[in-house]
Amino acid sequence: MEDQLATPKHLQKPEFAELVSLGDPTGVGYANTHPPSQWLPEFFFGQLAGNAKTYISLLSTLEKRKRLPQPIALYAKALFDYYSSEPGATLLNQIYQRSVTKTTDNTYGALKRADLLRKHILDPGAEHRTKKRRSPSKTTTGEKTGRNTPHAITSHVDQQLEVEEDVAAEQDELQENDINITPLEHLSCEEWNVDGSCVMCLCMDYQLAATAALRSGTLLKANTADYAILAGVFVPFSATALMKNVFSSSTLKAIRKNVSISAPDVDIDDSVVQTAIRLHANGQHDDAAVHLQNLKNMRMLQLFGTALSNLPLRPIEVSEETLITNYVSPLLRTFTHYPSEEIIAHFPNTASTTQVTLNIKPDRPDFKVAWEDTEIAFGEVTGMAQKSDKRKNGWDLWRLLRFGKAALEAGAASVPLVQVVYDLGTIWNMCTPVRGLYIAIEIGPFMMPTHLYAVGGLQASLAPLLWLQVSSIRLD
Repeated sequence: MEDQLATPKHLQKPEFAELVSLGDPTGVGYANTHPPSQWLPEFFFGQLAGNAKTYISLLSTLEKRKRLPQPIALYAKALFDYYSSEPGATLLNQIYQRSVTKTTDNTYGALKRADLLRKHILDPGAEHRTKKRRSPSKTTTGEKTGRNTPHAITSHVDQQLEVEEDVAAEQDELQENDINITPLEHLSCEEWNVDGSCVMCLCMDYQLAATAALRSGTLLKANTADYAILAGVFVPFSATALMKNVFSSSTLKAIRKNVSISAPDVDIDDSVVQTAIRLHANGQHDDAAVHLQNLKNMRMLQLFGTALSNLPLRPIEVSEETLITNYVSPLLRTFTHYPSEEIIAHFPNTASTTQVTLNIKPDRPDFKVAWEDTEIAFGEVTGMAQKSDKRKNGWDLWRLLRFGKAALEAGAASVPLVQVVYDLGTIWNMCTPVRGLYIAIEIGPFMMPTHLYAVGGLQASLAPLLWLQVSSIRLD
């Protein structure tokens, strides 16, 4: 019998069995790691890739993609036209609701069962420390010595799952912190193998460990990576104790090397900047400005000229708003603001339009870069007063990862992220190395000068900012 809640047969294209043979291959989120034969909503929702709005956004981006071969682009357009129509939209929502019933509603239970199974293998006494439990049934003769056999373990897990645990507090925390547990899964251990280990298998173990820590109340907000893995985001450059319990140091090192991105070389005469700093400090402001002309590069001239003009001779206490306006904005705009290319740097204090479009609880980035109406980079800033607040700064990084994940789900191939903690910044790149997993790659730190003599530190750490410049203007 034909399934009534399925894409009409004339839109099913089994002949599209392979990935598009392009370099990236499509550069569009889900479609970048799934063949066109799996662009149907039945597959999309089954992979927990998003909701109906996310799916329509994916098709809309694909049909406008100029680099796609014409048959593939026409197929994406046909799907978009149908599912944007009234009957198609109705069917799409019905397919989504059925998928939610089959998968999403059972996500927590699946993670919970897997974690309990893991607990009883690694720590057979864990049941004595649960919040609520039913007294175990009496064991029969012969079962007493078989506690750690597979049958005994799975039986005990099934029994444990029957207990009505108090999970309200945990669900409240997930909702409060905008975290949706996204179970990781993969088809083959050959998808991403590093240092002789399957990275996806290790990430799945790490996610289970983070789920257990969340349930026990030991997950710390300062440890951003542990929260991020719950949402399917891997941050190998911010290793936590929990991560190190799963990944060996050699494996983490190999993963970082595997995904590392080289920043561009810095082609600048160091002596020009140093001499200009000395002249400016001595009150010879005009001479300093004239000497900077030797830099030749207009952007570098703008960067260091503005720094010498705006910065005090020695550190002064400023509010976060003043830090952003006088220090952060001029520096970041130098590398991300290209009005002639319709690339605009904003310090908006308004909700992310990407999150709003995807029907995700929106947050307000301190900084963003937009190409026309599309958000392509995000930033968060912490002032002097909270510089040492690990909890706050950890949560700012989590907000950045949420922005980045939303942009990837909306079709971006990669998303630059910038975090500034008073006088030190870090640049990240977020992408999807394999199907179903997001990763945040640290490009490198840079100095955010807050006084004249710190400009030399900025000069020494330009490479990550030059990567940000190239990344921001590299558009398909």
